[in-house]
Amino acid sequence: MRRNFLALLACVSLVFPTAVSVAQPLPERSEVDAPTLRGTTLLKTSETVSTLVRFPRGKTSADLALGIAGDGRVYGVVLRKIGESSEGTLLAMERCTERGCDGGRGYPSGAGFGAPVGGLWRVYVIADGAPVTVTLELSGVPGRMIIRPEEPVSHRIASLDPRIEVGPSETIVSAGEYEPLEGAPDFGAFQMWREGRGHYGSVYKECYYYSLLPMPPEDAAFVPGCPTSFGADETRAITGDGGKGGPWFRLASFGEISGLGGWYSTTAAPKLRGATVFWMEYLEE
Repeated sequence: MRRNFLALLACVSLVFPTAVSVAQPLPERSEVDAPTLRGTTLLKTSETVSTLVRFPRGKTSADLALGIAGDGRVYGVVLRKIGESSEGTLLAMERCTERGCDGGRGYPSGAGFGAPVGGLWRVYVIADGAPVTVTLELSGVPGRMIIRPEEPVSHRIASLDPRIEVGPSETIVSAGEYEPLEGAPDFGAFQMWREGRGHYGSVYKECYYYSLLPMPPEDAAFVPGCPTSFGADETRAITGDGGKGGPWFRLASFGEISGLGGWYSTTAAPKLRGATVFWMEYLEE
């Protein structure tokens, strides 16, 4: 099933299979190697890869529209300006558990950047074995171009088996993972979901850990309270139907991430479907 999403970047998801890829040393390349984006530029791949591109000088985030279309547990794009901290993301996570799968509803979410767009950028296209297309549209720029990125990126996509603890008045569902890559991941995302009708729960929390702080054993890290982690409990009624599902989390973090996960409580019998975690290391420029 193919879906197309287009959003302004300034506004800018048992034992299951896992996917791990380790990048090779990045070859030397000059700015001349980076193509200048056209009015419409398509980046196409089925694996998580990267490339350098140049935005025309004078363009800002207001001139840029970004879209993603694809399948797989995780797909999307991360853009980082060379030599600066400016970056933008747009990411979707499907509710399915196998590489290249079609979950039927990937809702893209992301964050834009406030700095001028013009200059040299590295684009990371995130894919999980299914075809993914990233669309960059620049207003006031002519032409059309297709780029097929090839530079590999160290990353991991894994489907997790959530833990279920049934209590006298509520059920706690939790899942998470400490980072598995040799280097310190720079980007991560986590999603956990269920489907069914009625009242899902009253409390949920996203848990994310950094190596600079004390970390509990992994089997105790993503339980209620998320010991020593960042993030705060959010008390709210979470309701939905079979079409929307819930609750579920999409969390993007930057910096030396050591763990990603979350938990929720529910007073209804959990109709659990799964959880997904994504890790990625940025290339050194």
